[in-house]
Amino acid sequence: LKEARRGLLLCCGLHLGCCWAPWPPGVMGLEGFALSSSPKRGSGHATSCEDREPKRARGASANTEEQLATVIAALDHADHLSDTGKELLRCMAAGCLSTPPEMRHELQVAVAQMLRQAFDGIADGLLGKLREASEGLRELEDERSLRQKELQSGQASLDGCAERILQAKSKFSEDNVALESSRARLDDARLVREQTDGKWMGAKQLKIDVERTIEDHYKPVLAGGDGDMKPHLDAIQSLFGHVPIEDSLSQAFSAAAKLKPPARGNFDRWAMEQLLKELQKHVTELDALAQSSPVGLGERARAVAEAEAGVQRAREQQRSSAASLRLTELEAWEGEGAADAADEAVLDAEEAVGTAVERRAGEEAALGAFRDGPCATLAALAGCPQELPKATPAAAVQEKIVVSKDGLTQTSVAETMAGVPTPLRSSP
Repeated sequence: LKEARRGLLLCCGLHLGCCWAPWPPGVMGLEGFALSSSPKRGSGHATSCEDREPKRARGASANTEEQLATVIAALDHADHLSDTGKELLRCMAAGCLSTPPEMRHELQVAVAQMLRQAFDGIADGLLGKLREASEGLRELEDERSLRQKELQSGQASLDGCAERILQAKSKFSEDNVALESSRARLDDARLVREQTDGKWMGAKQLKIDVERTIEDHYKPVLAGGDGDMKPHLDAIQSLFGHVPIEDSLSQAFSAAAKLKPPARGNFDRWAMEQLLKELQKHVTELDALAQSSPVGLGERARAVAEAEAGVQRAREQQRSSAASLRLTELEAWEGEGAADAADEAVLDAEEAVGTAVERRAGEEAALGAFRDGPCATLAALAGCPQELPKATPAAAVQEKIVVSKDGLTQTSVAETMAGVPTPLRSSP
């Protein structure tokens, strides 16, 4: 409690005693100065810096008050200080800075130094924010460059896919033409073989069909059974398209086959017997043809086999080129999706970079406004700026020795200000 009271008295003394006067007799050191300058109990004076309106110091102009207000308001941004330290500086600033530099006490000079330290801290904070914004901007620009490279790579891959699609389509068209050509060659080979060797090739099977028709269908019709003769007549009629039978004979057979054996006349019986002889004759001729070997039969057979193999190869090649075209189109589709995603990523990165540029510009403006405003104002109020180093060590203030008027007592600033919360030694 004693140390807190001493700090409060010192704060009020520095604020109210802006123009230092001779110390009262019998009072020694800074404590006496603070006690002599502090308001008396019951005097009705305000004891809080916040509750009391700023008092214009002797010789202070309206412009000076505006400058003091600027300096005091800037202390609100001293985030590196405690609330107690900022309040002490607010209370001491007006009384110290409104005093001309040549008339200031060493403590007032120390307060100016502490204000400069506080402002240096604010500037360092703003500079740190600017550096953070710049670093963030660099990272976002690197990210944008990476996304742009990905987009360029995707576009190049997509262009390559387009070229490969054209090549695959051309190859597919060529294979289709080759397949059609091979099919045409096969049709030609089969036609030549059929025209030359068709009768020989079907002779054996046709002989078997004629013999089966005679046994299974013709003889039952000739005998004239009681069953349905229509299936037998249809089988015999279908055979007339494969063996050469005269139309008159086939018509006479058709008319006689519909009659029962007792109702058939001599002509009907002759027609049916004559047709049987013709069919048996064709069986003999077909058997002889099946036993023969036409000239060039092997060559024509090999030509057909080669044409069939060519068609098979062309079909496989066409299937391969079709699959290649589908894969290339799928790759192009995936490349388009990747390129669209990369394009969106570039747009997002550019938007983020624009926001970061605005943020950095704002931090630069804030730092410039602080340096050109409160810092310049503090330098003007403090007098010779060169006498106020950017960062005054706390030890430089604490090592100063103050000698009382009568020269009997010595008190150090560190000893007198012990326990007083200041920007250099702020309370939690």
